[in-house]
Amino acid sequence: MLQSDPQQHQQLQQDYAQAQNVQHQVKQQAFALTEVVQRRAHFSYTDSAGMLNADNDLNDKLRQRLEHEEAERTRTREQLCQYQTQFTQFSQVLASLKSTHDTKPRHAERVELETGGYRRVG
Repeated sequence: MLQSDPQQHQQLQQDYAQAQNVQHQVKQQAFALTEVVQRRAHFSYTDSAGMLNADNDLNDKLRQRLEHEEAERTRTREQLCQYQTQFTQFSQVLASLKSTHDTKPRHAERVELETGGYRRVG
């Protein structure tokens, strides 16, 4: 039958190659699981406790860093508020100076008109 139908022969060869690939993958997974199971016995309670202490130390360091950064943020925010207040004050002074500067020539013209344009010659 295989000699008479070459297409079926090719399909069987492809199926066989695919089955070999699947078998190879399953063997790799079984080996990996066996390794994990065998190594699990080597983990002891002290290792777990050591890892827990390391985690606690890391948590403490992170907590301290967070507290420091929050304090820094609060300080920076207060400084920003001070700068904003100072900026507002400076803006008001600038507006007042501009207003005074703009009114001086008009005031001088008005004084000149009121005095009749006379100037005292020395």
